[in-house]
Amino acid sequence: MFINRGLRLEGGGAYSDVVLGSGFFISSDGELLTNHHVIESMVDPKDSISSRLWVALPDSKGIRTPARVVGWDRNLDLALLKVETKPRYVFTLGAGPDPFPGEKLQAIGSPGGLEQTITAGIASAQKRALLALGAVIQIDVPVNHGNSGGPLLDSSGQVVGVVFAGIANFRGVNFAIPASLVQKDLPRLRVGGAAILPWVGLGLQEDQAGLEVIYVSPRSPGEAAGIRVGDRLTGVAGVPVKEIDVAQVRLLDFGTDALIPLELIRSGKPLVLWTTLEPRPEFPLEEAARKDLVAKVMPLAFGAEVKDAGKGGDRKFTVTKVWLGSASDDLSLVEGDSVEVRQWVVNAKEHLLQTEWTIRPKNGKGQSADVKQQIETAVREFL
Repeated sequence: MFINRGLRLEGGGAYSDVVLGSGFFISSDGELLTNHHVIESMVDPKDSISSRLWVALPDSKGIRTPARVVGWDRNLDLALLKVETKPRYVFTLGAGPDPFPGEKLQAIGSPGGLEQTITAGIASAQKRALLALGAVIQIDVPVNHGNSGGPLLDSSGQVVGVVFAGIANFRGVNFAIPASLVQKDLPRLRVGGAAILPWVGLGLQEDQAGLEVIYVSPRSPGEAAGIRVGDRLTGVAGVPVKEIDVAQVRLLDFGTDALIPLELIRSGKPLVLWTTLEPRPEFPLEEAARKDLVAKVMPLAFGAEVKDAGKGGDRKFTVTKVWLGSASDDLSLVEGDSVEVRQWVVNAKEHLLQTEWTIRPKNGKGQSADVKQQIETAVREFL
């Protein structure tokens, strides 16, 4: 797969800007799956005018066939293309459980443009949180530039995942989107255009006891349903949940016109609240950071619950709770510390929240210290 993005100006020279990727046919009428990041320039208003997409079919002997993008999903890094051809081979998406650690797997792709390359390895782990929602498979199957969008196969030849990423400079640490997640997204991709995912508008924190609601988006379905910060989410539409990705994947079973029950615990008592669903914002944290109060967003973005310690607009807070494993925990914040948020900037280009804090630890032996910390974060804990 070749995406020609035109010319790139660099160092006073002009260079051809070509993206390589892989894909595979899933229907006899020419439907082809790949990654969103492979074809992103085709659907980005800034680049789509100059970008062109071609597919090199098996045994094409250099002939490139035009393709068009049908639908795409930035959150799950998937895209559906249409090629006006009858494919020689159609892959079958697996309907079973995700590959277990140690299971033998093979990937087909075009690393470096070398078409129809097969590499082999095993599933290394499950449930890696690398996408905006859901969880992916870690594999040690060799993956290189050009493999993105290719199929990951089990011993029976069924597609159990879509290869999408690797960690630079770490050999054998690569990742694939599980077929179970692809199956849930495929109907949305076939509708055409940007996939519309459902959401409730809740920010969740995962701990040993399950899921705690730490943020409720203003004017969201969750707020309208009466869900509060401090509630614990125990079930989504009849499915028990203790992990964020399980709750997110369950929500994908519904459209934005659905009405579903959420099982909660409030003040130690079980509670069922019914909520509607709305289209998920493309970058939920970015919207929260732009529109809501800093103190309300702090638990979601940095894992620190705070209360005002100064005047109304000076962003001075006292820490009242820190969640284990959060950015605030990494900074060794504890209850009683003082934090002044000196900068609060949404980086629209990178879709990050960047802040600068002055941290004053709570008094110990009459001593305290100021620490400036530049922090940036992208959050996936939204339902």
